[in-house]
Amino acid sequence: MSLEIKVNGKSLSARRGPSIFECSEELGVHVPTSCNKNGKCRECIVEISEGAELLSELSSEEEHLGAGFRLACRACLEADSGSITCHTMRRARMRIEESGWIETADVDLAPAVSRDGGWVLLDGEPLTKNPGPLLGIALDLGTTTVVLRLLDLESGKQVATASFENPQRFGGSDVMARIQYDSDHPGRLLQRTLLSYLAHCIEDLDCDPATIYEIIVAGNTTMRDLLFGLDVSSVGQRPYRSTTEHELESGLRKSTGIESTAKKLRLPACPQARVIGLPLVSGHVGADAAACLLAVGLAGSEDLAAIMDIGTNTELIVNGGGRLLAASCPAGPAFEGGAISCGMPGLEGAIESVRIDAEGSLSYKVIGDSPRAEGICGSGLVELLGELLRSGRMDRLGRLTNEADRFELPGTDSVYLSEEDISQLAQ
Repeated sequence: MSLEIKVNGKSLSARRGPSIFECSEELGVHVPTSCNKNGKCRECIVEISEGAELLSELSSEEEHLGAGFRLACRACLEADSGSITCHTMRRARMRIEESGWIETADVDLAPAVSRDGGWVLLDGEPLTKNPGPLLGIALDLGTTTVVLRLLDLESGKQVATASFENPQRFGGSDVMARIQYDSDHPGRLLQRTLLSYLAHCIEDLDCDPATIYEIIVAGNTTMRDLLFGLDVSSVGQRPYRSTTEHELESGLRKSTGIESTAKKLRLPACPQARVIGLPLVSGHVGADAAACLLAVGLAGSEDLAAIMDIGTNTELIVNGGGRLLAASCPAGPAFEGGAISCGMPGLEGAIESVRIDAEGSLSYKVIGDSPRAEGICGSGLVELLGELLRSGRMDRLGRLTNEADRFELPGTDSVYLSEEDISQLAQ
């Protein structure tokens, strides 16, 4: 039996000796790095799903990684036969909904970035001379998924969209695990890793980074504070508040919002570009919830309405009679494909839609119209649950009725949903 390595779904017949990074290069798979494969930048994280025992021992540069994760430049093949399967933390372009809420709140604000002749102004003060467009980034920083929107600040039009898996997963799949990891590992590894991947993503956008003058960050409390390098330990302890909330109560700041610059965070943009973390609502109800309130104009409304942001960390905001109530709970990564046997993010090869017709025939749609399904993403999981229940293949307690412990999707290479997966989704 020969030695085979599979990276991001691409296979290579390999030999003992080379690193996963070198194999990835031979396969044409891009692996992020800024240290020329010396193990210093710690950006080339890969997740090993099969064959970890066929790789070299952990190096000192990998001590910060959780089980199942390696640095591609340090993990070498040390077997003559077997199969190794892994993927990078940025496998491909993710499937992101491009539309949804079609009405926007009517907000009358003076633009922070403007132009006066050849000068670009920030809050009316000269920033730099550049005849190019005035661009900004809206960043949705999720526990599992990161999404960027590149916007023209003069027209308000969307120029480009990009997304990637949050590379901080090596520190845990939920916010409490990330908080614990950040406390146990000095050196701001979670912040550095995320900023590195974010920088690569911005560089891949079809624009001159020097024309990016504002970056607005929405995310749950932990994700936002980690990005800006704040101590998040207080978010994990009663009363579960950010340091910015404690400082606001002490009179040390006027808002829970955070402001920095692209230069300080080493992001590819105009060096003086302002990077703003939106204010928090309270506790784990973070800047992403504040962004939702702004987007739909719910604050100040008399309508009885609710906003639910379902993700690894889930927020619920209810409005009634001008009073807003908010709550949060950890839904876990299951609805984004995490902690599921055959789960995966919304990448090419993921089953995104499932139907079971009246005759009991199952059909599904795969992202990218790939002929082979590699796994199933969040939307596919939700639809599969609904179809199993509707067709009588699963009862209301989440038990499969076929006397088996898992349901296999026909026509796939062993893509299935187990009762344990159903339990993960129900938690």
